[in-house]
Amino acid sequence: MQDPLAKRIAAVGVAGIVVMGVAGVLHAAGAAPDAFDLNGEYTVPAFFSAGLLALAAGMALALSTAEGGIERALLIALAAAFAFLAMDELFSIHESIDVRSDVYWQVLYLPAVIVFVGAIWRVTGSLGRRTPESLMIFAGLGAWAVAQMIEAAIYSEVTPSLIGAHSTSWREVHDFTHSLPYYALAIPEEMLEMGGSLLLAVALAAAVSRGAARSH
Repeated sequence: MQDPLAKRIAAVGVAGIVVMGVAGVLHAAGAAPDAFDLNGEYTVPAFFSAGLLALAAGMALALSTAEGGIERALLIALAAAFAFLAMDELFSIHESIDVRSDVYWQVLYLPAVIVFVGAIWRVTGSLGRRTPESLMIFAGLGAWAVAQMIEAAIYSEVTPSLIGAHSTSWREVHDFTHSLPYYALAIPEEMLEMGGSLLLAVALAAAVSRGAARSH
């Protein structure tokens, strides 16, 4: 990867993910405050994760203005999707859906996910599917997919308890979501999500530079 912007994003992003991971482990061990809870709302990791997604949105918008043969409307739609995911990360929209509905959010989001993957497929087709940018995009999506499988495993235990709150106390739910088995899944899940978002942001930044270089 030769692009200076992509390199800087990658370096800062990796450093941030390492810091968030260490702080999250310390929080799980009781040695760091709740502000570093990797799976909490309005925490430092939540803002950092949302920032990575916002950065991916910005890079998609920048790519929409570069000369690269990619449909502008498609990239703007991707930017909007990344922006929504950033808001979701901050405000835990999908967790609220799980609490208020008897349908997992992964199921409700499935049509949007299919459209999103189709858009990504078209973008990588324009970039060239064997280019470093496309390979990073695929790796980022793979990291997201594994993270969502882990989250599905976690919430197969948590969500039924929340839905059936008449028979399960909030204290029991709280105790589970602050237990070692929970953290053993939640910490890798959050790390994979952050890593996937960073890969997408770096890939799009590199594509912006490639498009800019092609136009000169």
